Amino acid sequence: MESKFLQPIHLYILIIISTGFMVHVLIIPSLLSVAGRDAWLSVMASSVLVAVTIILVSSMNKTLDGRSLFTFLNDHYPHFLVQMLALIFAFVFIVEAFISLKFSIGWTSSNYSYETPNLVILIGYILVFIYAASKGWFVLGIIALLLFPIVSSFGLLVGIGNIPNKEYALMFPVLQEGFGPMLQGLVYTQAGFLEIFYILFIVQFTKKRLSTKGLFISGAILLILLLGPLTGAISEFGYVEATNLSNPAYEQWRLLTLGRYITRLDFLSMFQWNSGALVRVVLFTIVASMLLPLRNRRISLLLIYAVLFLANLIPIPIHQFRVWLTDYYFPFIFVFLSASLLVFFILIKSKKEGTKA
Repeated sequence: MESKFLQPIHLYILIIISTGFMVHVLIIPSLLSVAGRDAWLSVMASSVLVAVTIILVSSMNKTLDGRSLFTFLNDHYPHFLVQMLALIFAFVFIVEAFISLKFSIGWTSSNYSYETPNLVILIGYILVFIYAASKGWFVLGIIALLLFPIVSSFGLLVGIGNIPNKEYALMFPVLQEGFGPMLQGLVYTQAGFLEIFYILFIVQFTKKRLSTKGLFISGAILLILLLGPLTGAISEFGYVEATNLSNPAYEQWRLLTLGRYITRLDFLSMFQWNSGALVRVVLFTIVASMLLPLRNRRISLLLIYAVLFLANLIPIPIHQFRVWLTDYYFPFIFVFLSASLLVFFILIKSKKEGTKA
């Protein structure tokens, strides 16, 4: 039986920071490229789908009743089937961690360490992430709880502080090309928001059952984390220029000033980015190590980080990598997570009680 040493709030914040990094950093450039000015409408429309996702996740969570997702499946379905699902998700989590690490290295190199070799940056990230992952769930939960108010306050600072630079008329007119771009944008918003489903992979570590209210609050925060910087980018730069920026959410820091004499506050974005990257990569690598069929978790973690290290040595230009994400990966992850959510819902709800299939 798993040790239960976290409170529900730890799990909510872990998912908010992790998925927040996804929607805040990775999704916005791709969303703007496919939906243009209507990107913010895609976020508004996705709120309905987020609500549906949360209802399904909450229903499954009640059936699990504090048990591990894969422990429950092992109790009701053939072991080889459950192990196959576990390996598939372990691979997905490792890929997600790789993408986050890849962009973190590129952003670090281009923003404040452009004379530092990428190999040195990579080694630095890997060492920090391995150390954090080795400390386990309790430490990661505490780290997330401490980081969340700081990261949130920085987000409010850049959002409110840049109000004089915003021209909301740039967000209109909408639907000039019909509903097509907005609907296409839903694929990208949901590729991020469907990660709420990942909370079921760690419910066994909380002392109390997750509440539907807590999940809805988490979903609302994630919507704000995408809608805020997205509307900010469009209203500050215009959707054409925002589309050309590699990281529109973080370029807004360059516009922020406090009075006449306090400028160049973009150094605060370093803390924001690296906090999100730390929680996301460490969370996903720990979950992946749990899903791999190795008894020794430390060996699993070392193998995963070795894979991440070697994969990031492959010289893929960030722009080319971004195109691959937009054209292939995000549509794939949208379909994969949508199908997974439905499949797990059917598997869990059809075996509330009973024997192994």
